[in-house]
Amino acid sequence: MTKRTNRVAWGLSGLLAVALVGGIGLMLNHGVEAGPYGLSLVPFEQWRFGSRLMGGAFCDRRRGTSTLVIGGREVDFGPLVVRVRKR
Repeated sequence: MTKRTNRVAWGLSGLLAVALVGGIGLMLNHGVEAGPYGLSLVPFEQWRFGSRLMGGAFCDRRRGTSTLVIGGREVDFGPLVVRVRKR
């Protein structure tokens, strides 16, 4: 009985881990914004490392919205991009 319980527990924990990692990946693929902060994944061809200043008007094609950014900073960590916007 103990082996069966352990198998069920490991199976459920594996299913939970796959769901969690898949959900986080899906969320980052579509981009997450919380106030002036944005977090997203970028394709391999656009990977960069470092920081740069932002400014201008940006259009989000997925959401159909545009944003005017007076100043801000974008920090790239390869596949992960963090944007801090000042509106």
